[in-house]
Amino acid sequence: MKAFRSMFATLALGMCLLCEAASASTATSSPPPVPENGAYLGAWVYYDHNASKQGQVGPAAQLDVLEQDLGRRFDIGHAYYCFDGTNGCNGQLTGNAATNSDQQYGRMPLDSWSCSTTSGYTLGDIISGYQAWKLNPATPSPVIAYIIGQAKSVAAYGTTTYIRWAWEMLNHGANGDCVSSDGGAANYVAAWQAIYNLFHYYQANNAVFVWCPSAGNFNSSDGNPLNSPAAEYYPGNGYVDYVCADGYNDSGQTSTFATKFDNAYKFAMIVNSAGPMPFMVGETGDEAADPNQATWTSSFYADIKAGYPYVKAIVYFDSYNCKTQNDFTLGWPAGQVTVPPSLDAMRTIMKEGYFNPRGLSLFAPASQTMLDTFKPGCSG
Repeated sequence: MKAFRSMFATLALGMCLLCEAASASTATSSPPPVPENGAYLGAWVYYDHNASKQGQVGPAAQLDVLEQDLGRRFDIGHAYYCFDGTNGCNGQLTGNAATNSDQQYGRMPLDSWSCSTTSGYTLGDIISGYQAWKLNPATPSPVIAYIIGQAKSVAAYGTTTYIRWAWEMLNHGANGDCVSSDGGAANYVAAWQAIYNLFHYYQANNAVFVWCPSAGNFNSSDGNPLNSPAAEYYPGNGYVDYVCADGYNDSGQTSTFATKFDNAYKFAMIVNSAGPMPFMVGETGDEAADPNQATWTSSFYADIKAGYPYVKAIVYFDSYNCKTQNDFTLGWPAGQVTVPPSLDAMRTIMKEGYFNPRGLSLFAPASQTMLDTFKPGCSG
């Protein structure tokens, strides 16, 4: 009799696991944190992509220094991750310098998680591995085991974590090349849905999924963003918490929020018949060489406040790349004793109640910019 009960319990447990795995395709999550009024502010900060000069002073420490210069903490700390963490690239979404700093200073992490991999995993591997997992969750494939590990780590982290997987999927580069060479839109959507379902099956309900093409990918010949190239890659309303777009004021441009992001924002307003989706600016900035950088910065945020109430997060790309000379930093040129106008403009923005919906404390900013410490020359 004991043997029969044991066998029955084992079968029941197995059936339960299979049922639960099958139901993961309809997993739901709690609503993402969306400020009722106003928008969160965030930043990615990284000066000098020349590793020999970077030393031990990484982005997390640099973000802390930018906040000291601005007189307030950001709501969101942005960081970048490889998909599987091979070849020395960080693939662990928690337990690293960035998320530890975010936890210490009360930020919500934004994890830009690349789909590119040096270990040979493909979108097809994610899709087939997920289908196999639904039939036998006890023995996941290596790529599904990796995703499950990240889901469990985010769940254990506890606080809101934005997941921006395979952003800018239509652009040439790590994510675009990964997607275009492996099934295009159909496989991208299926892989996204698999990752989303696994995160919520393993109780990572603090994960907020941010779908983020480039702003230009929402343009279409008929002016309807639902007919744009980006729309083909949309995973579906049930699998996206924030619609997002990346866009910059590049050299020689005088773009506004409307000219750069209007179609992306419109997509977020109309894609869900239940109502507008919250919108995030995932990356933005103006080149430091622009003499009007301070004016552009002030106007960009003012335009959002005045006319785009569903923009709920704006993440500045405060980065300087020695190799490419791309420079979108605030507070240049180096060695200034007075506060650079662009940095001063951002200080004003950080003080506005509209851009501080969590009521974060203000403090006296540094008397002069300390960012010069982390922005060395490129020689050598």
